[in-house]
Amino acid sequence: MRVLFIEDEAAARSGLTALLASQGDIVDSAESCEAAEKAFRTTAYDLVILDIMLPAGQYECQRGLVMKDAGATLLDDLRRDSISGSKTKPDVPVVALTAIASTEIHERICRHHAVYLAVKPIDPEEVVQLIRSVIADGNAMPNNRTDTDAE
Repeated sequence: MRVLFIEDEAAARSGLTALLASQGDIVDSAESCEAAEKAFRTTAYDLVILDIMLPAGQYECQRGLVMKDAGATLLDDLRRDSISGSKTKPDVPVVALTAIASTEIHERICRHHAVYLAVKPIDPEEVVQLIRSVIADGNAMPNNRTDTDAE
């Protein structure tokens, strides 16, 4: 499976990337929305793992926005198929990660059709299990779930 992991924290990126690669997945990583856009233009991904709370950078500034949840904007752009030249399909399954477990964030991400919203800190082994479950479930985007749904 070809995976793009978009995360601004280097330690989190390298840990999960190494774990997925050790299980035979091909994993690319991006530290920003700009890097993710470049990756989408060159590769068709089977799954995206996206940190929602990416820092604002050129991606947001080009739109006149100053936000700390640039990942949500990137997800919206991906779903609307507005990333020019993207080889990744707009309906690619997305596992969204966030450090903020608020209803507002949950609702915003569900509107963007993330398959699953996981609240940090995350256990890399659990994320791998989640990814396998998402793929096995057939990437059912309308059935948004969070790790807090069971609580």
